Formats: sequence, structure tokens, C-alpha cells
Amino acid sequence: MLNPVHLRTLQEVLEFKSFAAAANRLGYTASAVSQQMAALERDVGVVLFERTAHSIRPTPAAHVLARISVRLLSELEAMPRAVATVDNSAPRNIGLGIFPSAALHVLPNVLASTQWREIHADLTMQVAESSELIDMLLDASTVDIVLVYQFERSSLAWPSVLRARLLCRDPLVVLLPASWAEDRDLSPPLLDLAELPWISNMSGTSGARSIDSIWSQQRATPRVVARSDDYAVTTEMVRAAVGAALVPSMVAQHVPTGVVVRRPCDLRASREVLALTRGRNSDPMLESLSDLFASELAPIGASLEDRSPAVSDGLSGN
Repeated sequence: MLNPVHLRTLQEVLEFKSFAAAANRLGYTASAVSQQMAALERDVGVVLFERTAHSIRPTPAAHVLARISVRLLSELEAMPRAVATVDNSAPRNIGLGIFPSAALHVLPNVLASTQWREIHADLTMQVAESSELIDMLLDASTVDIVLVYQFERSSLAWPSVLRARLLCRDPLVVLLPASWAEDRDLSPPLLDLAELPWISNMSGTSGARSIDSIWSQQRATPRVVARSDDYAVTTEMVRAAVGAALVPSMVAQHVPTGVVVRRPCDLRASREVLALTRGRNSDPMLESLSDLFASELAPIGASLEDRSPAVSDGLSGN
């Protein structure tokens, strides 16, 4: 019996033309991909790759098998949904993976909505960072849909077996201690804030790289006094007047007393929030859940369109 995991791996190997590149996309080692392809060759009884010391060449049989497997894998993905329709009275369980700030600021309103109750489903949730959520989705054992974010300079990637839907672009805004904002405009140029101490993301992360790029385009190097990838911690440090911070609008929706939000007139950086699902065919129930998140996120994305387009740093992301 052919292993569906090996068939998916075959598709990635043909797309990227090497075991190493496919392994990088799938989160495997190159050795594991090679072993999977060797097992697949044993199962089908034909050679799928001509191997040399430094390269591989797929045989015609590999291309035929990959073409056939596209339909087979789609049908396998559809089987649970087909079975579930036999008994419409039983709620379907949906496994949701979601990143922390969306779980805190977006998910409660989605679950409280009338539209969610109409979906007639039970929900199990995994809260984790985007790269971990993609691994869970590929594993196919815990989640059916994941919400992830990415900045333009993100290394986040996923294989072509996953479907991606852009839910919104989440603009970056500035958080200031209230005492620092008293004599400042509501939409000051970002450069006017460069002399302040700043709180940034951890060095080497896509968030930190994007923020560094923003300041580079301003030809400024602000003083970073603290770093954190936990936006709740960052917000509390702002309230304590440790520094100012660039954060996504999603995080700035419910700031505590003592923190104010400023939207610099020349800042148009954002992060992308996406929903990822498995398979090439859409799942109506998962699409409905994606629609709910898109609707809840729409006001956040709209705030990006409201800003002056005079200066743009060209960033997108989460």
C-alpha cells in the first residue's frame, strides 16, 4: 500500500528538484526525504530517480505517479468531510491552530458570534507561533486550519500542499506612555519619535528585521532598551515608560490605561495574517471559519487604507 505522506513528499521533490530543498520546505532532513523516496520506489516497483553524487533526475515514472497522486490525495482529504455529512446532527470537530495575539484579541469575538454557532462545530485549539502551527498542520493529527502571520522579511514558508488565504494586512502603530504623548501630534512623522528609547522584537526575528528596515529608511538608529516577542509584555513595559514600541494594530486594540496609540503619518508597514489549510480542494466549513476571522479582522486592515499614502516603506507582513 502506498503511503500518502510519501506521495506528498514526491510532489515537493519534483517541484524543488532536490531532496534537500524539499526537505527544507517540509521540515524534514534530506536523509529522511531520500529514505521516503526509496521506500516509495520499493512500493511501486520502479525507479523514480536517477541518482548521482550531487544531484537527482526524476524518471518519467516519477512524473506519472505525481500526476496521479494529486487526485488521490485530494480525495483522501475529502473523505472525512464526506463521512461527516452522513450524520449532520453530530457536530464536527475542527482543530484550530492560532498565534497568541490573535487568540487573545480576535478569537473571543469570533466564538461569541452568531455565525460561529451556525457552523455547528466543536473546536479544539492549539496556541503557538506560526512555524510551529505549520508543522502541526502538515502532521495532520491535531489541526485542520491554522492562522499565521508573517512580516515581509520573514523566513516563514509552507509546501504547496497547503492552501493559503490572506485574511488581512495588520498595520504597525506606535505605543507610547501617556506621559510622553501629551505634547505630540496624533499622527507625527516617525522620525520625530526617533530620539525616544524603544522596545523591539528579539534580534534575528522577522519582526526585528522589519522594524530595523523601517528605521533604516528613515536614516535613523533609535536606542533599543528592551526586546520581547511577547506583545503583552511589551505593552506593560510601555506603560512603565521603559520605551516606545512598534506593534501590530491587532495588539493595540485594547491597550491599558497609561498607554496611547499613535499612527505616524508616514508609516505604512504591516504584517500579513493568513489562514492555511491542507489539500487543493476547499472545505466549506473551514471556509466559513476563515470568513469569520476575515470579517473580524476587516476593521484592522481598513485602518491601513485610511492612512496617508504619501510615504510607504513597502513592507507587508504580520
